[in-house]
Amino acid sequence: MQHTTHTRRLTTLAVTLALATAVLAAGPATKSSLWEYDFHTVVPLGMDVLRLQPAKKTIYLMASAESAAFEGLKRHERDSQIVVEGPDGREVQDFPQAMDFRVTASCKRNKLTGDDVDPYPVPAQDSVNDYLLKLGFRVKIFHGIEMRTLEPAAVKMIGVPGDVPYDERVYRVSFDLGKVPLSDRIVLEVLDPAGDRVSRFHLEVY
Repeated sequence: MQHTTHTRRLTTLAVTLALATAVLAAGPATKSSLWEYDFHTVVPLGMDVLRLQPAKKTIYLMASAESAAFEGLKRHERDSQIVVEGPDGREVQDFPQAMDFRVTASCKRNKLTGDDVDPYPVPAQDSVNDYLLKLGFRVKIFHGIEMRTLEPAAVKMIGVPGDVPYDERVYRVSFDLGKVPLSDRIVLEVLDPAGDRVSRFHLEVY
C-alpha cells in the first residue's frame, strides 16, 4: 500500500519534529553553517499519522534510528564537497553495520502534530490493541537503481507487556545492515498485520 501524497504532505511535519528533537540533543544538532550538522546517538526520522477504518481510530507513528556510532559524527562542506567525519576527524564512508530503529505507535495525540494533518486511512479488521501488537517492519536499502530488502534481526517490545491491553506500543527493531555506504538511502517500512506497507521513514546522511 502506497501513499506518496501523504508522505509528501508530512515532509514539513517530519522536518519540524527533527529540528525540535535536535534542540534536545537527540538528533542532528542546530546547524552551524549552510552544510554543517552534528549527529548524536539518536537520529529522529519523523512522524506519520494513520486512521484505522472502520474503527475511525487515529494512530501516530514516530520513528528514530539509534546507534552509538552516530555520536560525534559531523557533516560539513569541504572544498565544495559534503563529507562526514568522526570525532577523530577521520572521514566516515559507511553507515553503522548494526542499527536499531525505535518505533512508537500510539493513539495518544502528539503535541507536535498540527491541526491541519489529514490522517491516511488504512483498513483494519482487528481491534486497535491487536493492530498495534501485530505491526511488522523491514528495511530497504537503495544503491543507485538497485534495491535490497532486509528483515529484522530482532524485534523487541518496550514498556507495557503485550498481554496487557494498551493504546500505545513501542518497538525496538534491530537490523544487521552489513556494509552500506553513506551515499545509499535506508528506508524503514512499517507493515500492517496483513503485511502491507502503511508507512515509511527515510534515513539519509547526505
